[in-house]
Amino acid sequence: MVTSSPKGVRDAQSATANPVSKTGNLILAGASALGPAAGDAHDILVCNEGISLWGGVDPQTGRIIDAHHPQQGAELAGRIVMMPTSRGSCSGSSVLLQLALNGTAPAALVFHQQEDILTLGALVATHIFDTAIPVFSLNQKDYQALTHAGSARLARDAIVTDEVQISIDPLPLDQLVL
Repeated sequence: MVTSSPKGVRDAQSATANPVSKTGNLILAGASALGPAAGDAHDILVCNEGISLWGGVDPQTGRIIDAHHPQQGAELAGRIVMMPTSRGSCSGSSVLLQLALNGTAPAALVFHQQEDILTLGALVATHIFDTAIPVFSLNQKDYQALTHAGSARLARDAIVTDEVQISIDPLPLDQLVL
């Protein structure tokens, strides 16, 4: 499994997500669960602002319950959830674990800014519950392209929509920035 908290994602204005090659996109968690071929398509939920899972999402249903969030009432379960980065404290990792345990977790998380909290939850979910929640860090251009798709299929080396295929560059374990 590939895991990272890349410095290259820290700058929200950065055109790259991969801190080693300085180009492309990477998988932060869940890479080992994705086969070489694209899987089933998943609906995409685009959130223009981050979600605080702690108090903002019902772990039993996977619905956004934050009254101030623009996507209040939207369901995360089984969807590819896109947001610039998450919001909130380290407790978000534990809520993601509860979502995984309850079967209400997103199919994947896609960010374009640094994100450590939910990535940690996804890593732990894989190890404890054997539930993969792939986490992708995309450069700004590819992130914007994906926001216009209604659904996508996930693969180890790409996110595939009807309009675009976004290549993913998993980092070798010896090049990770933890």
